[in-house]
Amino acid sequence: MKHIVYIGLLSLLIGCASSGKKSSYKNLSYRVVDASSAARGKCEFQADFDLKTAINKAATCFAEKNYPTTHLLAVHIRSLDEKAPWGYYFDSLYFASKEHHNQALWYAKKALERDYKNALLHFQLGRVYYSLNDLNLAIYHLGEAHKLDKDMEEATFFLAQTYLQNQMFELAYKHYTKLSLSNNKQDVLRGRYLSAFKSGNYVEAFANIKRIGKRHFHNSDYVHLAYLQEKVGQIDEALDTYKYVLKSKKWQNTTYTKLEIADKIKDLEVQLRAIATAKGEKEIK
Repeated sequence: MKHIVYIGLLSLLIGCASSGKKSSYKNLSYRVVDASSAARGKCEFQADFDLKTAINKAATCFAEKNYPTTHLLAVHIRSLDEKAPWGYYFDSLYFASKEHHNQALWYAKKALERDYKNALLHFQLGRVYYSLNDLNLAIYHLGEAHKLDKDMEEATFFLAQTYLQNQMFELAYKHYTKLSLSNNKQDVLRGRYLSAFKSGNYVEAFANIKRIGKRHFHNSDYVHLAYLQEKVGQIDEALDTYKYVLKSKKWQNTTYTKLEIADKIKDLEVQLRAIATAKGEKEIK
């Protein structure tokens, strides 16, 4: 499974009214926004920035992937208010961007110690644990983020992905179905179909794999499509799909062999002949 991309991007606001759901530390509040609006400000560092400006500039710099300046601002934020979580939070993002996950973990923990009821900080710590392949702790902190702010789709998405990787298929499917398709549409549909498929919910798996679109298919998706067509009673369609898999060599780079696909085609042809024979005999009677 591929790792999912970083959370959209963040704008940290101080003492600002917002219609979105927020979590706060003293008079600091955050909301998740899209990259375009997060990146409108100019990324820069000045030693005389106050706390509000430094936090907003750090968010802008991270949105623009200017990680060195994000780091400078994180250090500056801690010098202004060491008790605030944001200097530690932005350095966790900085070290995670460099794939220095142990350092990212240390800073994420320090941030959360300063505001334990903050969904965003739980989310960051969960992501770092995910990168370190500590899926149990990743699930715990992502779950806390989801409980604290159910509108934070990024947390729900990452939690669903983590459940899927941890083979907790029913929970994965439950969380994928909570997500809209406005963001990460193909990943959400793929997650829904795979988690439903692995938990034996073939009707839902079939409904979602059809929505992915074949231009986004991996080789294994074609084999799964044929299997699901068979499961929902579309035997002719399943046979056609298996024949396509064999002819176009879509069995390559999957867990299936050429012989297995050829045997499946023979089995379905036998089924169809039996169905045709039974139908003919019924008509004669």
